[in-house]
Amino acid sequence: MSDPQFLTQCTRWIDQLCEFQRTLVDDVFNRVEREDDAQERTLVETATECGRHLFEGITKDPEKFFDSEINYWQNQLQLCTNFMRKAVSGEAVDPMVRPKVGDRRFVDPAWDDNTLFDFLKQSYLLTAEHCLRSVEAMDGIDEKGRERLTWYVRQMVNAMAPTNFALTNPEVLRKTVETQGENLLQGLQMMVEDKKKSADLLNVCMSQPDAFVLGENIACTPGHVVAQNDLMQLIQYTPVTEVVHRTPILMVPSWVNKYYIYDLTPKNSLVNYLVEQGFTVFMISWLNPDETYRMVHFEDYMKKGPLEACQIIRDITGEEQVSAVGYCLAGILLATTAAWANSAGENPFSSITYLASSMDFRDPGDMGIFVDEQLVKLVEKMIDRQGFFDGRLLSVGFNLLKENDLFWNYYVMNYLKGERPAGMDLMHWNSDNTNVPAETHRFVMRELHMNNGLCNPGSITLNGRSIDLGQITTPTYVLGTDKDHIARWRSCYAAVQLQTGSENRFVLAGSGHIAGVINPPIANKYYHYINPVNPARAEDWLDAAFKVEGSWWLDWHDWLQRFTQELVPAREIDPARMLEPAPGSFVRKRLDAVVEPQQQAA
Repeated sequence: MSDPQFLTQCTRWIDQLCEFQRTLVDDVFNRVEREDDAQERTLVETATECGRHLFEGITKDPEKFFDSEINYWQNQLQLCTNFMRKAVSGEAVDPMVRPKVGDRRFVDPAWDDNTLFDFLKQSYLLTAEHCLRSVEAMDGIDEKGRERLTWYVRQMVNAMAPTNFALTNPEVLRKTVETQGENLLQGLQMMVEDKKKSADLLNVCMSQPDAFVLGENIACTPGHVVAQNDLMQLIQYTPVTEVVHRTPILMVPSWVNKYYIYDLTPKNSLVNYLVEQGFTVFMISWLNPDETYRMVHFEDYMKKGPLEACQIIRDITGEEQVSAVGYCLAGILLATTAAWANSAGENPFSSITYLASSMDFRDPGDMGIFVDEQLVKLVEKMIDRQGFFDGRLLSVGFNLLKENDLFWNYYVMNYLKGERPAGMDLMHWNSDNTNVPAETHRFVMRELHMNNGLCNPGSITLNGRSIDLGQITTPTYVLGTDKDHIARWRSCYAAVQLQTGSENRFVLAGSGHIAGVINPPIANKYYHYINPVNPARAEDWLDAAFKVEGSWWLDWHDWLQRFTQELVPAREIDPARMLEPAPGSFVRKRLDAVVEPQQQAA
């Protein structure tokens, strides 16, 4: 490259960097103007409390702490010695530490082949292990405090990984040389774009933004919106078989995400699978709420969701009951709806299916670190001001439960390599966030998480009736996933213990909260465990269960048919009821159209 060309490129870089810096700084100051001092103080107090736990753990047994420190520095000195032996004499030295199985950060060959990068990798891994092991070994810390301290320390050590910095990531360095720095400029531009779409924390891009279009290659199972109210649209899907099972299926999604987790690309669509199996399928699509929905309560979701949907389906099909399916929080919504109805001798469901739905919040999963009086009050103050819990913050919170896979991996790809991730339907859905009304979020945090109301019959009252899951008489299929970090499978298993009046089948699927549930048979992936007997202890259930390779969908399909064996002519959608084609308009309302106008007005 000639000197004039180089100077021209340098000038362009500087101009772009200044523009990106100005944009980011403006964004920071705009957020600071909206910041609540009480919120900031509470966050500082939370961090201070973790520091206090750390100090108490050290002072409880200082000898153990100093022994651990001495051992750590001895390992680092030995690593330096090994580095010199390799660098000077080329001697082969076995590594002192290796990445854990499944840790994909150090897969680039340079982390092993290059002596300096190998040293950086091992030094980092020794430090990370030492920090986390020290917290685990500390005495005098209650279990909740230890979990929260571990989470904070884990966030710190994973953020400081050498893979997350351009100068210490060999793959990024090669890319920078090859592109003459264009990757870093492109990454900065992407960060500016993503920051504008984020709340107070950065929502990293997880899927090529223009890879999917609702109604075209995702959420594209044919159907029509046949009814709606101010909280949901009801979709009826077009049949593809000449006859269908008599009992229709009502699918209910969680209100913290869009409904199309059930209807991803056609090959991954549970809706498409059920339609092809000859079921009449209806779907609730929740509205993405703004501040005007602040007083919408959990019981409003019950009344205007499954209860109203069942009445509409009854009018359309003539059937008195539906087979109801609920994912995550929607499983809890169906459980409380069934208990509410059964307490008055009503039964709108012929069967219920809970997919990865916690029922016992004594074991709340990794989300438990965010649930105590102090933090809940902080969130309540924030949502009282906004009218809702910002779905973008909720998304970052979920992603930081598996930060290396769901945050830093995409951080490096977007902002250091300057590359957008490939299009992936699950990640596209995961990034399409929704808000939660203030009163609904308050109910979930206090009545479900903190008070564990589902396990205390009568402690929750909805629409004038007390809720007791023991009053449910509807046959229930309960699915847990063995690697779920949000809804632990033992907490899901609690449903079969709480619903003492119903016939229950529990199945444990392989993988996690999303991949374990959305697992079409054609993929031939994972496995599931089956045991027809439901003992009191979840561990006893697993000990006696037998493993079946492949998707749980086949087992569920066979179970569903028990409650809807009779076949009837396919139900074509009544043209008079067609309000708009699926996927409808509610699902298309993205957060930037909900949150930004409110922020601009503020």
